[in-house]
Amino acid sequence: VAPPRSFAMLCARMMAECSTADEAVALLSAAPAVSPAFSVLIADAQGVLVHVEVGSFGVVVHRRCSKEEPGVVVAVNCYQSGQLRCFNREDAQLEHEANNNGVRLRRGRELGDGWRGRLSVRGLAEILSDHRSDDRDCASNPLIPFWGHSICNHGTCGRPCYDPRSPPWGTVSAEIMQPESRAFHYCYGWPCGASPMRGDQLLQDGSWGRFEPFVFPRYMVSAGEAGGDKKEAGVVQYTSVDGSLTPDGEAHRLYAVRQAGA
Repeated sequence: VAPPRSFAMLCARMMAECSTADEAVALLSAAPAVSPAFSVLIADAQGVLVHVEVGSFGVVVHRRCSKEEPGVVVAVNCYQSGQLRCFNREDAQLEHEANNNGVRLRRGRELGDGWRGRLSVRGLAEILSDHRSDDRDCASNPLIPFWGHSICNHGTCGRPCYDPRSPPWGTVSAEIMQPESRAFHYCYGWPCGASPMRGDQLLQDGSWGRFEPFVFPRYMVSAGEAGGDKKEAGVVQYTSVDGSLTPDGEAHRLYAVRQAGA
């Protein structure tokens, strides 16, 4: 039996070799197994969106949408496809009410259906900021205790400081991508704009509380040189780990879009 392929390696190949979602799906599907397991959302500038589930038990296309067959896709932290659902842990199944998979999936679909036919960056930002079910006791989550049940997730153990030996889990950032226009809307921290109530809510000291738009550059020009060399952009780092913008982040920030409130 062939060993699982590295998900990180496959992602690097997708970014370097694939120009459409279907090409990326073909690359993933050629792997007999992938490690670690992931739900993968792949979209391209032609309007194709594919939800692929990968893991040590194989690779399955769960759903494919396009301009001709539009739809809303919601991924959570378990398998949804009929071929792979049997490999979920029992307490991770969508029907298990104590975990947060089923409740977040249903809420995501409900909100997506409400925006059907008119979904925008603003609409996606509202979905990613939703707090339905945040009043549920997150200590009871059988997957990871103190991992909350809402989409914008403020998991906490109620401690005054963060303990890496027993951490809470929750949202640390959110992203919206528009492949057709090469736009990337990013929020460091919680997109809802709320302030942390406990000291153990990770990475919220520098939370932006809103999405900021950036552009994915095709090329980079050597800094400090008039008519500098132009090369393929490759990996561009927009922020530091504490949420500060890098020089590249400032250079590719879309001020006009942000001020217009798009």
